[in-house]
Amino acid sequence: MPGRGYMVALAEDNYLQAYGTLNNNSSNFTTVPVTYTSSICWTTRDGHNLLGNPYQSYLDFEAFAEDANNATLWHDRRPFYIIIDEDKKDYVLYTVGQSPNPLQASRFLHPHQGFMIDVDQSGNARFSNDMRTITTTVTASGSTVEWSGDFRGSNDAPCYPLVNLLATDVNGNRDIVTVELGRPDKGGALKQDAMRTGKGSLWCHYEDEDYALVFTQPGLDYANIRFASDEDTEFTMTWSTHNGVFSYLHLIDNMTGADIDCLQETEYTFTAKTTDYVSRFRLVFDYTGIEENGEDGLSMGSETFAYFANGEIHLTDASDEASLQIVDMLGRVIFSKDGVHTVSTSGMTPGVYVLRLTTANGTKTQKIVLN
Repeated sequence: MPGRGYMVALAEDNYLQAYGTLNNNSSNFTTVPVTYTSSICWTTRDGHNLLGNPYQSYLDFEAFAEDANNATLWHDRRPFYIIIDEDKKDYVLYTVGQSPNPLQASRFLHPHQGFMIDVDQSGNARFSNDMRTITTTVTASGSTVEWSGDFRGSNDAPCYPLVNLLATDVNGNRDIVTVELGRPDKGGALKQDAMRTGKGSLWCHYEDEDYALVFTQPGLDYANIRFASDEDTEFTMTWSTHNGVFSYLHLIDNMTGADIDCLQETEYTFTAKTTDYVSRFRLVFDYTGIEENGEDGLSMGSETFAYFANGEIHLTDASDEASLQIVDMLGRVIFSKDGVHTVSTSGMTPGVYVLRLTTANGTKTQKIVLN
């Protein structure tokens, strides 16, 4: 049917199969109904819809998600799509605005590629010709050839440091979580249950949500990584970093107390039981090299703009237009106010906090310790 795609398992190299009438005509757009059914929300599949790129050209998911019609399909969540990657033996995701990441899906969907979206209301998904893309490259000899490799975003797209963590079971199947660091916005791709192929499930718990791909905001230097196993068995954790220079990267096993320096070690083997508490790991990091649209961003400890006096936090860069947030070490925003110049600490529990000050010139962060 025009406008529909079909998903198949790609178990062999260079194997592609599609059925039905391929939509490659000159009509401006075609629509496909998508549904949200609250009556099946207990299955966690309430808003999942299988679609397909209907064109004999690549589909730009950013353009698809930002279409005025399609944008109404998502209210409180950042649009993302899901595909199955046979090589990685796992599902992979692409989230609108994510940085380039070789272990996640690409911004561009292959011709006739099937993909899953998760919406929070019923409607019609629209495909239009301006979402289609095909690019070319000029070789050293000067000839122009069609680009056939993996498509990524444009060169001016945000590119933030990120860490991939992969938990592999004894059968070689694995699950993946990606933590993208220091973004001014938050969100990501929610963790999808019952889609992985391995025995272990890996995700990041951030601000009361479970993510497979999470954007952590500036000021945080850690992420809470959760893990659950379907059986009592052994797993191997591996990791990779991209888009930044890491000066510190440690994986803490909260159960055994092991502290792994991920810049020195390549893997960590651990035993998990079905009865284990899910708050298994903590990822602690420091990095430089955040870049967005050619401008250097801010990393931890980039500037001091606050001090203590008489039981209050005083801001040296405060203004009536500035916005201050105070974040605890669980990632929770415990204070948020515009135009504030001082904040009383009388009701705050002793511990480490992060101040996040947003002005017209950007966002600055500073750690504070309350005794």
